[in-house]
Amino acid sequence: MDKFLKVIWTNSAKNELKTIYNYYKEKSVQGANNIKNEILDATKKIRFSEQYQKDEIELEYRRIIIKGL
Repeated sequence: MDKFLKVIWTNSAKNELKTIYNYYKEKSVQGANNIKNEILDATKKIRFSEQYQKDEIELEYRRIIIKGL
Protein backbone atom coordinates (compact mmCIF):
# COMPACT_ATOMS: atom_id res chain seq x y z
CA MET A 1 0.00 0.00 0.00
CA ASP A 2 1.27 3.47 -0.84
CA LYS A 3 1.71 5.93 1.96
CA PHE A 4 2.45 9.61 2.18
CA LEU A 5 5.86 10.54 3.55
CA LYS A 6 7.47 13.91 4.05
CA VAL A 7 9.63 15.12 1.17
CA ILE A 8 12.90 16.61 2.39
CA TRP A 9 14.45 19.03 -0.09
CA THR A 10 18.23 18.95 -0.52
CA ASN A 11 20.07 22.25 -0.68
CA SER A 12 20.73 21.56 -4.35
CA ALA A 13 17.01 21.06 -5.03
CA LYS A 14 16.16 24.26 -3.14
CA ASN A 15 18.70 26.17 -5.20
CA GLU A 16 17.30 24.73 -8.43
CA LEU A 17 13.79 25.81 -7.40
CA LYS A 18 15.10 29.33 -6.71
CA THR A 19 16.79 29.37 -10.12
CA ILE A 20 13.55 28.33 -11.82
CA TYR A 21 11.59 30.93 -9.86
CA ASN A 22 14.05 33.73 -10.66
CA TYR A 23 14.05 32.84 -14.36
CA TYR A 24 10.27 33.10 -14.63
CA LYS A 25 10.08 36.10 -12.29
CA GLU A 26 11.83 38.19 -14.96
CA LYS A 27 8.88 37.55 -17.25
CA SER A 28 6.03 37.50 -14.70
CA VAL A 29 6.01 37.46 -10.91
CA GLN A 30 2.59 35.81 -10.89
CA GLY A 31 3.77 33.22 -13.41
CA ALA A 32 6.85 32.49 -11.29
CA ASN A 33 4.66 32.04 -8.20
CA ASN A 34 2.31 29.73 -10.11
CA ILE A 35 5.15 27.51 -11.33
CA LYS A 36 6.80 27.40 -7.90
CA ASN A 37 3.49 26.48 -6.27
CA GLU A 38 2.81 23.77 -8.86
CA ILE A 39 6.19 22.19 -8.13
CA LEU A 40 5.67 22.39 -4.36
CA ASP A 41 2.15 20.97 -4.65
CA ALA A 42 3.39 18.10 -6.83
CA THR A 43 5.80 17.02 -4.08
CA LYS A 44 2.88 16.74 -1.66
CA LYS A 45 1.17 14.25 -3.97
CA ILE A 46 4.09 11.84 -4.38
CA ARG A 47 3.28 8.35 -3.14
CA PHE A 48 6.20 6.28 -1.95
CA SER A 49 6.15 2.52 -2.11
CA GLU A 50 8.40 0.31 -0.04
CA GLN A 51 10.40 -0.63 -3.15
CA TYR A 52 12.13 2.75 -3.51
CA GLN A 53 15.81 2.89 -2.64
CA LYS A 54 17.00 3.55 0.84
CA ASP A 55 19.56 6.31 1.03
CA GLU A 56 23.05 4.93 1.68
CA ILE A 57 23.99 7.73 4.08
CA GLU A 58 20.72 8.32 5.95
CA LEU A 59 19.22 4.84 6.19
CA GLU A 60 15.88 6.08 7.55
CA TYR A 61 15.33 8.03 4.31
CA ARG A 62 14.19 6.74 0.95
CA ARG A 63 14.94 8.42 -2.33
CA ILE A 64 13.11 8.75 -5.59
CA ILE A 65 13.73 10.84 -8.69
CA ILE A 66 10.66 12.39 -10.29
CA LYS A 67 10.76 13.51 -13.92
CA GLY A 68 8.18 15.16 -16.07
CA LEU A 69 7.01 18.16 -14.06
